[in-house]
Parts: sequence; C-alpha cells; structure tokens
Amino acid sequence: MKVEFVESPVFKATITVSAEDFLKAKDDMLEFDSLYNAIDAFAALFELDFNLLREEYDVSAKYLKESGKVIFTTDQSIYVQNEGQEPIQVCYTDETGGRRWITDDIIE
Repeated sequence: MKVEFVESPVFKATITVSAEDFLKAKDDMLEFDSLYNAIDAFAALFELDFNLLREEYDVSAKYLKESGKVIFTTDQSIYVQNEGQEPIQVCYTDETGGRRWITDDIIE
C-alpha cells in the first residue's frame, strides 16, 4: 500500500491514496491493515482520534473511479476525488465525535 503525505492548500495536511492502491484493500486484508496502519500513524501525528472503519472504506470505494484518489484529512474526513471532479466528502466526524458517511441521495 502506497500512501502520500501531502500538504494541501484546501485540506492542509492529508494522506492521499491512488484508486489503484486503495482498491487493493477491498479483498486483501493485509492491504486493508496496511492502509489502516497508515491512517492510524497519520492520526497519531496530529493527535487525532481517527481510524478507518470497514464501512467507511466500502463507501469510499463505491464512489471511487480508476483514475481517482482518496484523501484523508486532519478534520477527520474522507474525500473521494475522481479525475476532473471536485472532491466529494464521503465520511466525516460529527459534532458529537460520531462517524458519519454520506448516503446516495446526497451524491446523486
């Protein structure tokens, strides 16, 4: 699993994962664990309580196209950005600290 730590003018510090690498974790638990550990290290670096849940992975993968990428941010959100499109926030932490993910009616 290859992840990139990226400083973004929009999101500040992020971890970015290409669609090719992200989708490897769909059926390969070792790849999923590698991604999970990268997110865990990112969270620890910024003292965040942020882990990747399998449901969040599945929602992100659902909207991701082959030429896209997944972006994990320090505000504990997950975005999917497909080529030629603006990033779509697919998962976030609400004001109570609970994890939420989007529904189809928000995207379509």
